[in-house]
Amino acid sequence: MRVLVPHGPERRFTPVEDIPGEAAECPQLKLVRMEGDVYFGAAQYVGDVLKAFRERHPGQKHLLVMAKSMNFVDLAGEQLWAREFRTRADAGGGLYFHRPRPRVLDAWRRSGLHDSLRGGGHIFASKAEALARIVPALDPQVCAHCRARIFRECRGMPGAPAEEVSRGG
Repeated sequence: MRVLVPHGPERRFTPVEDIPGEAAECPQLKLVRMEGDVYFGAAQYVGDVLKAFRERHPGQKHLLVMAKSMNFVDLAGEQLWAREFRTRADAGGGLYFHRPRPRVLDAWRRSGLHDSLRGGGHIFASKAEALARIVPALDPQVCAHCRARIFRECRGMPGAPAEEVSRGG
């Protein structure tokens, strides 16, 4: 799992370790790229990484997983994502997926997780669609004091500097 942030003029999601210096993250939304399958042999590791994310950045109650490289989940993987979904929802956040593979969606349909994800608008075909849905749902009190403003969707939010709004961020 690699942590991503929008970077450069095109605002491409880039792994933080590939960015020189310190990369700013949204204080409420963590972006990660899942680079592999989540099955019985990997579920404990993935769960530990997710727990570490929550512990290191408790304000990042929302998690968007870029899932196109996650080709397979078994029962352990399904249970892991279901637990993460509940944990984040219970904390007032959400778990979201960008472009999960058909095989993964099929597994989630069999387990019932798909109904929770799809019904709650947690699966997205594009990053723009995901951010357009998630960013407005973030806590406006936190946004009002945020100086990172790493998403285009942050323009015009409470507390945005006037020059950011007028110049298009």
